[in-house]
Amino acid sequence: MKKASLFIIFAASIFFSLILGAEQIKVTEVFCNGDSFSKIVFFNIRLPRTILCLIAGITLAGSGSVFQLFFRNPLAEPGIMGVSSGATLGAVLASCAGIFNTTFFSSLQFGSFLGALISGALVIAIAGKKTPSTLLLCGTALGTLYSAFSSILLSINDRQLHSIYMWMLGSFSGRGWEELLFILPPFLGAVVIFCLCIFKLDILSCGETNAISLGLSVKKLQLIILISGALAVSAAVCAGGT
Repeated sequence: MKKASLFIIFAASIFFSLILGAEQIKVTEVFCNGDSFSKIVFFNIRLPRTILCLIAGITLAGSGSVFQLFFRNPLAEPGIMGVSSGATLGAVLASCAGIFNTTFFSSLQFGSFLGALISGALVIAIAGKKTPSTLLLCGTALGTLYSAFSSILLSINDRQLHSIYMWMLGSFSGRGWEELLFILPPFLGAVVIFCLCIFKLDILSCGETNAISLGLSVKKLQLIILISGALAVSAAVCAGGT
């Protein structure tokens, strides 16, 4: 009953996100008229934005679940690797330097994506072969360091303060099909890896010693989880901000 109720709420939220808004549209006009204004609003603005919200939710929920299973800690979450803070630093650097401005992507989006990937790779390089506890400490420390650098840069370049602050609040406003196509490959890659790791994570839940005795390579699994988690969070942050 609980799952059915949640599914109904989920389906209703999708429906109302497509129908309700500043511009009232009619379902009949969307699927019947050829080039109506309602059809343009529905397919060019609201549909890609709703799909982006779904993708961001799936990636964050999936990576959070995988991290909780791997670390065997219900408090583990995607930001534990410092990827979100790294994305903020990348966005600040790109915005202050005025680079990565392309036809389809702003400097904030592209910079945040690169920053998230680089910060995830740095955590993997430093703590990828060590214990999960070391990884947690490393991710927390690097996240704090990234936040400090972001604050310093924003205090020096106060002209970028408003745009960065609004991006950090998070929003899917103004997102379209271009952003969706950009984050689709890392999203699909992360989801496939998550699905392939489910059985191994179930074995690991019995304890690291038991998992090793059953032939599971915990270090290899840790590297895979970190890479897929970095990809997932990078896609979500690029879509909707920190």
